[in-house]
Amino acid sequence: MDSRYIFETVECCLPEPPIPAGPCYRYRSRGYNHRTLSSTFPSDGGEDHISALPDDLRLNILSRLPLADAGRTSVVSKCWRGLWKRNPLIFRGDQLTTDASYWDDAPLVEEISKFLESYEGAFGWLHLCFDYVKHEGALTNWLRLFATKDLKTLILVHERQYPLVIPRLPVSVLSCSTLRRLYLGLWKFPDTTGLARSPGVFPFLEELGICHIIMQDHDFEYLIACSPQLKTLNFIQSYKSPSRVHISSPALSRIVLWLSTVEELALVTPTRLQRLILEPCGKRPTNNTSVVIGNAPQLEVIGYLQTASHVLTIGDTIVTAGLKYMRPEATVPSVKVLALKVCFGVDKEVKMLLSFLRCFPCVETLHIRMMPPSSEDNEANGELSNVFWQTVAGVECIESHLTKVVLDQTTMVGNEFGFIKMLFEKAEMLQEMVLVLPWKFRWCKQQEVIDKVAEQRANAMFAKFELRLLVPLGPESSWSYASAVSASDPFPSVGRTILWSPGALGRNLRWIRD
Repeated sequence: MDSRYIFETVECCLPEPPIPAGPCYRYRSRGYNHRTLSSTFPSDGGEDHISALPDDLRLNILSRLPLADAGRTSVVSKCWRGLWKRNPLIFRGDQLTTDASYWDDAPLVEEISKFLESYEGAFGWLHLCFDYVKHEGALTNWLRLFATKDLKTLILVHERQYPLVIPRLPVSVLSCSTLRRLYLGLWKFPDTTGLARSPGVFPFLEELGICHIIMQDHDFEYLIACSPQLKTLNFIQSYKSPSRVHISSPALSRIVLWLSTVEELALVTPTRLQRLILEPCGKRPTNNTSVVIGNAPQLEVIGYLQTASHVLTIGDTIVTAGLKYMRPEATVPSVKVLALKVCFGVDKEVKMLLSFLRCFPCVETLHIRMMPPSSEDNEANGELSNVFWQTVAGVECIESHLTKVVLDQTTMVGNEFGFIKMLFEKAEMLQEMVLVLPWKFRWCKQQEVIDKVAEQRANAMFAKFELRLLVPLGPESSWSYASAVSASDPFPSVGRTILWSPGALGRNLRWIRD
């Protein structure tokens, strides 16, 4: 895989600073002229009321400014001089101005080292992205300093696009015991063999990002065991490294595997886990991934489960295609939002879809993304009969709980059409259905879908749900939704509405024009 793509994907998923970091001056020349502080304030006199405020209030003001602006306040008066250095530092490595070039950033790294050594206050938030193959000594010194500066957030990414060389992360990173948030990108994780697994390593760590990290299974187990307060775990661009992810952390509430693949994901005893977000790399993964759900009584959101590649196990039951009945101990009734990826051109996947739905009997919001068959799909055998769809029964979530359905990339043909007809007929609690067309669909194809929707809407006399037809504006990345803590539904359906039918007001279809 292209190293530039890996780095850009990782960079897009990294946390933003708590306040604006200010302009990026990286790789600027010495001739760059900063705007002076005197040019930003009027020189018409007046009484200075702000300087008379207590230090704690002025520190609060400075904490809301980008670093460069906070530093410039030192020239206001003596009482402001150096005051900004007493605040927790919020700093990106590209905020300093040097004569560094893209190919030689040694002057910038040296300037950062001097700045960090001279900073008087604690370190609150640091984002440092460099080619650490060339700056191994500076990294060692930084990590030693971080361990003494009450650092809360550390984002440490190795940047080398070509050739992609991934260095070994110094073991001293495990000495930063004050961390609340840690994101590591493009590293070989330190070998933890022989190290004691103690909750004192990262006693306050709440959020962990593993971004294209080469690590062994025992290294991951060590990291989890040493983070007793971990609440959010993000894998970004991770390819079976680690290969087996077993979760038994009692505090963990969110797990995201973004463009990542593991051989086995086992939710052993994550008693507080609420969300499991899965976005595998590639459109149609060919290797199976085992997803084991043990004791997860608070799990409310899960997806995308893939009918082609995810082997789902609940308790001691392996879910297989065609199951007509699911034992209560093999269900997860706490799940309210479920997202699936299904190729409706493969009969086995359609039957697996129904088995998955039986495993989550209380689902209220269902997202299904239609997947095209791959060249390796030899089981694509056409459309299931109407008798098959009419005899589908025992899917409790469809019959009793489902209130919203989003069908993404739907073409309303074959088994897709049969499934949608079944929803029209059997989802009696349904309040909203959203159909998202393929984003490159031609207008004539859109019209075919509209005609089919109109026909089914007319035949389903009892259907009183709202129906919307969307045309996406283009392929979108949904990392912002998947990582959002406040979003009740992390699976977006974004696009331009071209058709709307308000079920509560009648069954007439209305065009929504630009």
